[in-house]
Amino acid sequence: MVLDMPIAEIRKRYLNKKIVSITAETENISLASSSNLQVLELRPFFTKVEVDTTRFKFDSVLKDITALPGITDLSIEDPSLEETISTIYRRGV
Repeated sequence: MVLDMPIAEIRKRYLNKKIVSITAETENISLASSSNLQVLELRPFFTKVEVDTTRFKFDSVLKDITALPGITDLSIEDPSLEETISTIYRRGV
C-alpha cells in the first residue's frame, strides 16, 4: 500500500481526533458537562482527553474546556504517526 500525500493530509483524512492535555490549579477539574470527551488519563492537577472531530466541532470543545475555572495550561496533539499508520492498515485504504 502506498499513499503519496503529506503526513498532515494523511492525518486529517484518516485520523479524526485530537488529544488535549489539561493542567489545572485545582486537583480535579469537572468535565461532567463535556460528554463529548473521552478521558484518557486522570491525575491530580492533570487530565488528558480525546476529542472525536467527526462528531464534535473542535473549536467548540476547546471553548468549553478553556471556560472551566482554574485551567493553567493546555496542550493539543495529533495522534502519533504509529497510530495513524495502524488506522490506515485497519481500514484497508
